[in-house]
Amino acid sequence: MVSRFVLVIFVLLLGACASSPRPAPPAEVERQAPPPPVSDQGTQTATRSLVLEAREARESGQYDRAAGLLQRAQRIDSRDGEVYLEFARLYLEQGDTGESAAMAERGLSYCSGDTCAQLKKLR
Repeated sequence: MVSRFVLVIFVLLLGACASSPRPAPPAEVERQAPPPPVSDQGTQTATRSLVLEAREARESGQYDRAAGLLQRAQRIDSRDGEVYLEFARLYLEQGDTGESAAMAERGLSYCSGDTCAQLKKLR
């Protein structure tokens, strides 16, 4: 009888050892609020400022600087027809009529009003 009792205790202890321990509760994850959305007005202002600065650079013959400014403007708002218009003017002034026409054509997808009219002249 004692040996059965020892055997039962042994089996119970062995079973307890075989079970996996409870997982620790997950550590509290610090949740960060998503960044506030960029307003369209802020994007337009930044893009417009870069386009104006690029135009001044182009007019003073600083073509590399103008291209860099326009690339920044395009990264901020790739759907701004003014950016494509200024790119088209830059390429045209550098003598690259093919690239100028391509930029003008692409800009027609995003333009409105007078910008569209100017882009149509350059394609």
